[in-house]
Parts: sequence; C-alpha cells; structure tokens
Amino acid sequence: EVMNKLDVLRLEQGQMAHSEEVRLRNKMEAMEDQFVERHSEMLVELDNIRRENEKIMKRKRAEDIPNAFLCPVTQEIMNNPVIASDGHTYEKAAIEEWFGRRKKTSPLTGAVLRSFKLVPNHSMKSLIQEFIQNNQ
Repeated sequence: EVMNKLDVLRLEQGQMAHSEEVRLRNKMEAMEDQFVERHSEMLVELDNIRRENEKIMKRKRAEDIPNAFLCPVTQEIMNNPVIASDGHTYEKAAIEEWFGRRKKTSPLTGAVLRSFKLVPNHSMKSLIQEFIQNNQ
C-alpha cells in the first residue's frame, strides 16, 4: 500500500511536470509568435522611417539647389540648359515642348519671342555639373 501511494505520488508529480512542460512550451511558442509579429512590425516601421528620411533629404537637397539651376518651366534641375531669345535659360526639352505647342511667347514673361533659336548655355551646364558633383 505504501508502494501504491508512492506510485500514485510519482504519477501525479509526472502529470504535473508534464502539464507544466506543456504550459511552458505553449507560453514559449506564444512568445515566439509575438516576437515574430513585433519584429515584422518593427521592420515595417523602420522601412517607413527610411522612406520619410529619404523625402526629408530630397527636400533638403532641393532647398539647397540654386534657383538658377532649375528650369522655369519644369522646376527641375537642368541637364541641357539653353538660352532662348528672351534671354532666359531653360531645359532644352522643356522649351522645345513649349514651342511645339505653338506657343510664341516667353514662358517667364509672356512677351512674344523674336526668334525660336536656342543657344546652349555651356557656363550654366558646367556650374550645374560642378554643383551635382560636389553635392552627391
């Protein structure tokens, strides 16, 4: 009978140990799931922060670009600056598109243009290229 009680006690302890093991395993799995979920959320959050930082840096760089380097038509930095007969410098493709729409006026002043001849602005192109190289 003493053996029986010891066996029952051992059995109960074994069942309790097994229950505790199952409970701890379940808790550990739940914690792993939470970790994976939180890790995923943090990666998304980090990606959002990186994108926002990129936008801020773009705005900052855009603020640092001298206005003279921006095409008055597109408001983008010029790659191929040309001087029109109004004396202003434009991105070649932008002013050609302006003329292609049968516009005979200056995009800046609205004055009728005497000529549609475009002259490359080599000085401006050099300044823009130097600026880009120094600010990359």
